[in-house]
Amino acid sequence: MYTQVYDIMNKVTSEAVSSLRQATDLNLKSSQKLLAMQADWAQQAIKFGVEQTQLLVNAHEPRTYVKEQSTLVGDYMTQCLNNSQELVSALTSSSTEVREWVEQGVEKAQVNLRKASAKKAA
Repeated sequence: MYTQVYDIMNKVTSEAVSSLRQATDLNLKSSQKLLAMQADWAQQAIKFGVEQTQLLVNAHEPRTYVKEQSTLVGDYMTQCLNNSQELVSALTSSSTEVREWVEQGVEKAQVNLRKASAKKAA
């Protein structure tokens, strides 16, 4: 009987470590994706700043400058909107993965509890 209890506890511990490893992997993957997105956004902002400076340096007529500045800002805002949509997509994907992982963990726990209950009753 003690051997069975030990085996069950060993299996539960092994599965807990495996689940922790999976959670760590999910977290790492999500973090890497978000960091890459953040770096890309910073690069876009720097590029926008450089382009604004070039417009100002090359400005000869206020109307032309304002028109070009408006176009530049419009393009940048469109890119920001695309970035927001990409972020929502990444977060939705990550939350789906986490939900599936939790559901699998609950399912495994239920199976193990049923086995433990069946062995205890026997």
